[in-house]
Amino acid sequence: MASRTFAQTQMVCSVVSNGSQTPSIVGPCTTCQPPTAPCSEVQNIRVNIHFLQHDDGTGSFGPFDDGRPGTPGTATTGYDYAQGLLYAMNGQMNQNPVLSLAPGSALTPVAKRIRWVLDGVFFDKSTLYRRNAGTTSTSAGGFAPLCVRGDSVINLFLTEEFDWPYVGPIGNTNSGQPVTNNVANRGYVWGSNQAICNTQAAPAQMWAVAASPWTGYVLSNRQPWQISSTLNHELCHLLGLNHPFQYGAYSWGECPDAPMNANCWNLNEPAIVDCDASNKVSNNLMDYNAAQAALAPCQINIMQDNLNTCLKSRYVYKCSNCLPPTATFDLSVIPGCMPVPIWFDSRAAVNYDWYKLEIDQVTAAGALIAGTHYESTVFQQPLGRTQLDAIYPFGASSTYRVQFTTHAYCGLAAVRLRTVTTPNCVRIVGPQRATAPAPVPVSTPAFPRQ
Repeated sequence: MASRTFAQTQMVCSVVSNGSQTPSIVGPCTTCQPPTAPCSEVQNIRVNIHFLQHDDGTGSFGPFDDGRPGTPGTATTGYDYAQGLLYAMNGQMNQNPVLSLAPGSALTPVAKRIRWVLDGVFFDKSTLYRRNAGTTSTSAGGFAPLCVRGDSVINLFLTEEFDWPYVGPIGNTNSGQPVTNNVANRGYVWGSNQAICNTQAAPAQMWAVAASPWTGYVLSNRQPWQISSTLNHELCHLLGLNHPFQYGAYSWGECPDAPMNANCWNLNEPAIVDCDASNKVSNNLMDYNAAQAALAPCQINIMQDNLNTCLKSRYVYKCSNCLPPTATFDLSVIPGCMPVPIWFDSRAAVNYDWYKLEIDQVTAAGALIAGTHYESTVFQQPLGRTQLDAIYPFGASSTYRVQFTTHAYCGLAAVRLRTVTTPNCVRIVGPQRATAPAPVPVSTPAFPRQ
């Protein structure tokens, strides 16, 4: 693991390779075969956001509140914060400022043409993983099983290195030192997750870890835009980029047009001659600096080469300038005997202008049963979370298919299906005891139709 610390550093990143502390070295894609159909528009990449909580569900954002100790606020839920993160990250990816270069040097910025699309929001209850954001012993091998659709969606785990306020009034369980309001943004990736399409196939799964966003939110109301560059930095690592600076004997810079960092966090930070002019201070997204935003044409080409070759068939959701919608939803059945509440939750579905909700009873073989169809089409208003049994007559010991279709006015659509089986008992009114309910399985969502 390698990292550098500057005066007033607000961002630290580590790249951990398999089984050692040696940085992963990635070169330009000089041997890639020309892609048969390169994407000339925006590459849309799906991302799952995971909030790592304690075993009891505390210590991070939750599905219905912000998890703030004492009296949690309901104005910002984990779904809200996740959507805010993707909005802020895409705002930065949609722009590419001029690189900070020495006097007389100039590079014409080119569009990054990469956008993140929220595919799911998850709340993982695990104190073990929550506290081990940057260790190789637990998280390097342990986060992979927590990935959802990891073979086609990048999973981003938001952990918390600090345990405020669970140990003492304000304390860090790892060091015992007080936690200040100035909590650094930290990120981690592992070499096995990084795309190197000029020498190997796509990673089996792609995932990264960012530490302490919730702690920063609780202590100083840190907003999504304040950590967006850290998250973009980590995801660009996964797409093939490394740091444009030297660390020890290892040269991580793969692009000659990405200038080496002179160890300046900001202008006159630190107060040395190498940092006394703005053109000496890096603004490269893959560097450590206060203005992370820009990428050199060579860096963009490396990611585009990877996205047009070994990542294309699995991780590129859509090649389109249109922001594609998603149709993610969950179904939950409250245990008990019928009638029981059946909840539909599509708060992770984004970017749609209208939707269609359909419910059908199906046979054991999955065939639709005539006369049981329900559908509702609604424009403008997101569906969010709703109680399906209030709009559809579910029966006991029956299986139903729920289909959710979302549409964007630009013409793109997304579809997801789930099935749910209701309990095999009916609540009896009176002194008689109801029979024990059977387990209620909820199927894995089908892959969205393109």
